[in-house]
Amino acid sequence: MARLARAEGNQQEAASFLEEVIAAKPDYTPAHVLLAQTYIKLKRVQDAARERALVKKMNADEQRRMPAQNPER
Repeated sequence: MARLARAEGNQQEAASFLEEVIAAKPDYTPAHVLLAQTYIKLKRVQDAARERALVKKMNADEQRRMPAQNPER
């Protein structure tokens, strides 16, 4: 729904949808990415920066949880 709202040019509606998704599933990274992009369109720079920081932290946390690609033998 958020992607459709964005495609139709309704950035505020898209942000509202994404905020609902994040409230229900705070660890869903794609919603944070899209919300950051939407906030940029809305000129909500500080909110976009907050979302980008969350995405960066979530990605770093995911990397730490993943086993090493080339473990030493």
